Amino acid sequence: PVQVNTGLSYQGSTWMVNQHPETVTEKMPQFVGGMHRIADPHLGGQGVLYMGDNVVRRNALGLIKNQIDHFSQFDNVLSFQEPYGEVHHGQQDLFLDYGPAVDKAYANWLMERYHSLTMLNLRWFGDEKLKTWSDVKFPEVAYFMGFDDNALDLTGTWKINFSDDGKDCPADWYKQDFDDSKWGDFVSPGNDQTMFLPKKPAVYRRTFDMPADYKASGKRVWLYLWDLTDQQRLTVTINLNDKRVSSTQSQHTFPHWVAVDVTDTIKAGNNFLALGLPRGFMAYRIYLSHQAPSTYPGDDEHRNAQWADFMDFVTARRAKNVHMGLQMIRQADENRGITMMAPDYVADTLKDYAYQYNGNFHNTGYMSAFWADYLPMLMRSIGRPMTLEPGGPAKDAKGMEKMVGCWLTEGINGIDYFIHIGSVLWNKPVLEKFEHYLPAIQTVGTYHQPKAQIAQLISSRVKRLTGFPWHDDPDRNVPTGYWRWNLSSKLSSDYRIDAVCETDFASRLADDYKLIVDTNTTILAEQDVYHIERWVREGGIFVTFIQTGRHTPEKGDSWPISQLSGYEVLSCDPVTSSGKINRAVKAAPNVGDYQLPRTLLSAKGHGLRLKATSDDCKDLLLWDDGTVAMGYRQLGKGYVVHIGANFASDRLWFGNQTAMIETIRSVFDFFKMDTLPGSA
Repeated sequence: PVQVNTGLSYQGSTWMVNQHPETVTEKMPQFVGGMHRIADPHLGGQGVLYMGDNVVRRNALGLIKNQIDHFSQFDNVLSFQEPYGEVHHGQQDLFLDYGPAVDKAYANWLMERYHSLTMLNLRWFGDEKLKTWSDVKFPEVAYFMGFDDNALDLTGTWKINFSDDGKDCPADWYKQDFDDSKWGDFVSPGNDQTMFLPKKPAVYRRTFDMPADYKASGKRVWLYLWDLTDQQRLTVTINLNDKRVSSTQSQHTFPHWVAVDVTDTIKAGNNFLALGLPRGFMAYRIYLSHQAPSTYPGDDEHRNAQWADFMDFVTARRAKNVHMGLQMIRQADENRGITMMAPDYVADTLKDYAYQYNGNFHNTGYMSAFWADYLPMLMRSIGRPMTLEPGGPAKDAKGMEKMVGCWLTEGINGIDYFIHIGSVLWNKPVLEKFEHYLPAIQTVGTYHQPKAQIAQLISSRVKRLTGFPWHDDPDRNVPTGYWRWNLSSKLSSDYRIDAVCETDFASRLADDYKLIVDTNTTILAEQDVYHIERWVREGGIFVTFIQTGRHTPEKGDSWPISQLSGYEVLSCDPVTSSGKINRAVKAAPNVGDYQLPRTLLSAKGHGLRLKATSDDCKDLLLWDDGTVAMGYRQLGKGYVVHIGANFASDRLWFGNQTAMIETIRSVFDFFKMDTLPGSA
């Protein structure tokens, strides 16, 4: 059995880039690097073909179609990989789209979405700032972090030196009176030579002049540094005028940037700046701004709207490429499987395409490294199989056993162990373990777990909107989704559970489910609430989870969920107060068949204090101050359950996990959801 990888001639085609330079997008100004690694010349460092519908993309797909026409003649070809491949290559790929081609595509996309320039102006600015559609420009990432017309760009010539032993640089290197005359000169950021510097600790030193009127304005001054260090727990330091003003650590998978208030340290005229960069480079901008760093969604509704459109456009272009690839394959082959690789980042949109074109999601590594059933749950909701591959071969018997354990329990339907066959046959302990489990491995694909009655709502859009470059602020946005609130892992022993996205309510793919419980989808658009309400009125049971529907994409703390649940949010406790705010809960009077879980008799929690605003609301749990901790409302043939009680913190396993799970389980029992024996 063979799967054909169609992506090699579609990704990284240098000859095609050279032949059609007009379709190569610019990197955002001063960004240096590629897709997979910061400050790397490969996979995008030299520029990439514009992602979208154009002549070059269609020509490339035409070449691949010739290959599929050829391989379709062979009976042992089971499936084709969708040509676009992995949809998301790291947070840094946001910096790879810029310039006139992207501006034009962005304007066209906005025109299709809003139709009227007046409507777009009102949404983005509140006035008629844009005069024509050609005035629309695709913004830089830094635009959302204070890089406006009043910002002072600190790009310039630096004195730089690297640590010889790879350890921390000497403290003297940060002092203004240190003699750096023998150090090298380097223009940064924005210098592509950055991609070829040693990736080890360095100090960058320079002086700069700040205009007197900038300081005299009376506004606060913030220094922004986008070094984009991409390894975990490395310290980035900033010294200004011989004072340490910042010392922060990088985080895994989150390219580092920092903003620090330097109002009291900076001065009009000459200033001395020294940076300690643990990977030896600045990969994006450094500047001064009067705008303080913020998070999303912030207080400015117009900026929130611009960010939502920015990210939705980025998502739409990625999805468009996959859509074109699926269309091309189905033109050539009507029946064979189509593998859609690493779809997580755009899972909501690609799930619809998998349903339309009979494709299947395919995990490219992590499901073999640790247990995860996120993607299989999504595929079960549309009746499609789920496949995977390991990121690399098992190195020993224990590694093979771990992989097999994951595969047999995650709900997959096919394994692509594409590694060289010698990785099994020539490693005796691995071979013995493989042969031992072979009868079980051969059952994979012969049994498909049936669609459940219960599903989790898992939002990939909210993760995109609240992810990079926004720093984590759980008190503004409780982290959402599967990885923080993996309810299925705690309930799957008793209930079959699938997964849906917000878009499934509008497309009616959610109609097959009796009950859907959310996983802290903090941002819900008004149209999302509308479609959820339609589903509820037709008989569905929707269960909110702590901060479901706290914001709309444009307006923070607007609680659009309240119009659905009938409960007003009186207060919302910061999740970082877990353990400090301790309220007891009790069953509300006249709760009927609702059974208070025994674990809640002694549990203390925090979360939302609710108040019913509709006559058809019925309280289930009360806080010790008499406000509502959980209640429900009948709408048409269905129900909405508003859970405000939180016994965890910003993730399920921080806090009283048992009380949190038992609260959910009590809702399932209240509505008489079937347990495993009866749900198949």
